[in-house]
Parts: sequence; C-alpha cells; structure tokens
Amino acid sequence: MVALPKPNEPSDPIAQVKATVRIEKYAMEKMGLVLKLRPATLEWWGCCPFHQEQTPSFHIREKHEDFKCFGCGKGGDVIDLEMAATGETNPRVAAEHILAEYGQGPELFAKNAMYPERAKVRLMPESEAARKHYELNPAGLSEAAATWLAGRGISRAVAIRNGVTGEKNAITFAYVNDGDLVNRQTRTLSAKGFRFEVGKPVIPFGLDDCEGQPEVVIVEGVMDKLSVEEATGRTAVLAMPSATPSSDCYALACEAVKDATKIIVAVDNDEPGGKLRDELIRRLGADRCWVVDWGEVPKDANEVLMSQYGADGVRARIEKATPMPVEGVFTVDDSWSAIERLYEDGLVPGDSTGWAKLDRFYTVRKQQLTVITGTPGSGKSVWADALVMNLAQSSWEWKFAICSPEMQPLERHWAQFFSLAAGQPFSKGPTQRMDRETLRQTKEFIHDRLFMVLPEEPTVDAVIEKFLWTHRRHGVGGLLLDPWNEMDHSRPNGMSETEYCNRELRKIKRVGWNYGVWIGLIAHTTKMYRDKDGKYPVPTLYDINGSAAFFNKADNGIVVWRDKSNELLPSEVHVQKVRFQEIGGLTGDSPVKLRHDKVTGRYWETVDW
Repeated sequence: MVALPKPNEPSDPIAQVKATVRIEKYAMEKMGLVLKLRPATLEWWGCCPFHQEQTPSFHIREKHEDFKCFGCGKGGDVIDLEMAATGETNPRVAAEHILAEYGQGPELFAKNAMYPERAKVRLMPESEAARKHYELNPAGLSEAAATWLAGRGISRAVAIRNGVTGEKNAITFAYVNDGDLVNRQTRTLSAKGFRFEVGKPVIPFGLDDCEGQPEVVIVEGVMDKLSVEEATGRTAVLAMPSATPSSDCYALACEAVKDATKIIVAVDNDEPGGKLRDELIRRLGADRCWVVDWGEVPKDANEVLMSQYGADGVRARIEKATPMPVEGVFTVDDSWSAIERLYEDGLVPGDSTGWAKLDRFYTVRKQQLTVITGTPGSGKSVWADALVMNLAQSSWEWKFAICSPEMQPLERHWAQFFSLAAGQPFSKGPTQRMDRETLRQTKEFIHDRLFMVLPEEPTVDAVIEKFLWTHRRHGVGGLLLDPWNEMDHSRPNGMSETEYCNRELRKIKRVGWNYGVWIGLIAHTTKMYRDKDGKYPVPTLYDINGSAAFFNKADNGIVVWRDKSNELLPSEVHVQKVRFQEIGGLTGDSPVKLRHDKVTGRYWETVDW
C-alpha cells in the first residue's frame, strides 16, 4: 500500500479522496469493472483488469476500503487502484485524477501544472477486433461524434472501449465476432437511422464481450448497450441489431451466452420489444432469464439514461429485474398479462390445420402434446406429414424438426415432402412430375422450414438434444416423432413399461411447455382383430401399444382410420381427446373425412359435411 503523506490542509486531494470516495463505487462506476458482491463478507469479486484470467481473483473489501488480486499480486487502496490503472506514479496526482472524475478538482490541476495530463481512456478490456477497427479508421472518435454521444449520456471512454469511431458528420459502430470485424453500422449525425454495410452479415453487437461470462444483459440496439455499460460498468452486454433479428442473429446470441447462468433480458418496452423478449426467453430457456421493466415512458436503457432518472435509474431497473417463474411455483402476478389478454380477447383457438372441417374439432397450439394413432396402413404417418406441411406453408412461425426412424433412407422421406410442398409428384409416372425449376424452388422453401433429426441411437433424450439445437439455431417451433415404437426404449431394470412411458412422456411435454413448441407423437396400436365383417374397428388411444399413459398424458388425441377393403373411400379422422375447449372438441360418431391423393401425398376434404 502507498505510504500517504500527512495532509496539511483540508484541500489536500489525498485527504479528500480518503474522506469521500468509496473504492467499490469508484471501481465499478468510473473504471467500468464488473464485480459481484458476496453479502456474507461484503466483498466484491471479479476478473482482474490488470492481467488475463478466466477465474475471478480480484476482490475489494468494503470494510477495509482496499483491493487485492491474488493472481498478479496488485493491491492497496483506491489511490493505488487508480495508479495501477493509469500508470501514474505520484499518489497526489492520482488523487487529483479521482477527484476530477467527480467534477472536483480543476483548481488542483492548475496548482500542479508540473504533473503530466492524465490518460483520457481508462484501462478496460479492448477486443482485438476493436483495435483492427481503429487501424482501419485512424481518425478515431471525432469531437462531433463524441459530442453527439455525450448528448445521449455516453462517455468517450465507453465509446472507445466498444470500438465506436466517428468522423465528419457520421458515427460508426464495429460489429465483431470472435475477434473479426464482420460489419459496420453507420449513422449520420444530422439525421436519424442506422445503416449496415450492404452484403455483409448482420450480427448482434458485443458478442465477444459476453463469451464465457456468467451473467449477461441483452438489450435492443447499440445505444442501449453503451447506456447500460455507462450506467453500471457492466461490459457483458449484448445488443440485438433490431426487434426482428434473423435466425443467425438468434443463433449467435445463444452461442455467446451459453455459459451464462443468469441472463437479464432488458429490451425495449413496446410491442416489437415484447415479441423479441418472448423469443429470446423461448430460445435461451426461462430458467436462466430475468426481465427488466423500463416503463412505458421512457421505454429503453438510453431513454432512461437521458431522462431525469439518469444512471441511477438504469442501475435500479436492472437490479430489480424479475426472474421468470420457477417451474411449479406461481403467483397471480406471473400470469397477470395473460389474464388481462384472456379477459379482453377471450379464449383463442390454435392455428388452422389447413382443413376447415377438421378445424371445427382440432386446431394446433404450441406447448401441447398431440398423440396420433391408427391401424397399420391407415395413413397416420402420411398431416401427420401433410399437417406439418400445411402449417409450414401457412406461416414463417411454423418450422419443424422431424424424427422418423422408419422413413429411411432420408432422401425418400425428403422426396415425400417435396411432393407435398409442390402439389406435384416427385417421381416419374402418368401424372406430370415437377420440373427442375419447381424442384429448386421447393428445395429453397423446405430448407428453412423442415429439419430431419436422427441420432445414431434415437432415445428420447438424444432426440430432445438434437431438437433443441434446431430450436435455438433456427427457431424451430414443432417436433414430430414418428413413430414412438421405433425409438430406442431401453428402460431400467425394475421399471414397468407404464412407469417408463409416463416418465418419457413427461420429458417430452416439459420440452413443449418450457420452449413453447408443438409436439406431435405418432404411436402404433396393439394388434387389432377384424370384426365379423372382416373390418378393423376404429381404435382408441387406449389401444396404443405400451400404456394408457398415451391417453392420459396427451393434450389432444387423434385416430386415423380407413376401410382398406375399399380404397375409394375417404380416410376418417376421429378426434378422441381435446384438453381445452378453445382448441376444438370430440368428433364422436361424425368423423372428419379426408381423401388422399397418392400421387402427391396431399389430403383434401370431401364435399359433404
């Protein structure tokens, strides 16, 4: 620790610092260090700013007003901390620097003109890509750009650490991934609107700042990232490029925060921001997400920073972020927004199946498990596929992962989906097949909407793991398992088949609920026997091979039946279970009848109702 000279007068800068400046606040608010409090000992811990490390070894003791790094050995009081950060060797000048940060000390600099001017930029981590960015932009941050940023509450130090440059009448933000400069976003100071470089990928801002960090804040837009850092000292802040980012942006964000155990979602408080918030939580997992409420006015981090609330308002709102509900524990507040929507809009049905007659009895909603069964050869595997295609063609929100061990080789199954999508046969035959251009266009359509999932050993856990990858990477909102009976079911010794089915179906339902996805499960029946007329009876969900759990666990249950003695007759769709009335209802003795086109695989409704 520095041996401090005895103060001789009240204006002594060292005495002023010792009497008024708390080391932990100075470290976080002025130097930008990211520290976490251990309440039991009143110690703040974080990674040391003076050397590279992964495990935090730097700590500040509130009671003793000192710091120590067990990695590099640096330590002392707040003046020692300032000296280590700036390279200053004179403790009096270091104290003057500290006072200047709080607007107290211009006269002290006048009295001590012999001391060199302090460094304008503090010691804060700077990415290699930011350095490259400055090499390509030697003008750095112009006074006009710095003034524009200052008008929005952003200091020069925070801007420079984030690779922000500006010259003439524009300001530029560097978008970096893994140390490489990927794109730039430029704004003319005299006009609104940000523009990216044409033809280059648009990615989140701050990816490298968040890599490997245990706690991350996600905001909407670069100015909000700078605002959070300015107000809180946090550098692990990720800015989505807009409220409607691409799948690649979501994927990069998920990858960057994969090690985080706490993710604070602090996007804009407006309708687009709400959709972005919900999608981030869906992809990242609600169990590690906290949500910030900025308020209606102001509605984001930068607006709060520039308002009467200032930096304290930004910090307070982030500190008050509320965790997403813990599974199985709820209060009415957790559902209040949904309750209000339900009160205003009523019970809302699911999405259309693509067949108006069937929609009267069954619609498709995410977070539900639908079990589909039928006798062999009834066509259950073929809305299941047709249903998936109808939904995929109806909305970008419907993308599917399909696990179908029976349908091998994969190219044959893909060919079936090509016919469904194009409405033309894939193979040669009496009916005109799709031409090469249709084949190409159909491939482009299918590429972004359907994904085949086929682990080497298709256990429930393995399928879920692969599905969640497609969910996070591509925003997939539906999973079709076809069929249950062909998956690998090696149940533990001593566990009954019923216990096993209940356990595995609970896993599947939990995935659907936690990640907001629809799950369709096709399951074969036990051996069915013909009646006196030589026809198979219509099975029920209780006839599924294995356990009554398929009826009990399903939210919805559908049975497909066809009179195989007469191929001209339509298939019958029997809806035998619907958990929620707004989704549909039971068909009873009046099944929905659909005709099947063997050439294209499509189904269409019969004329009669």
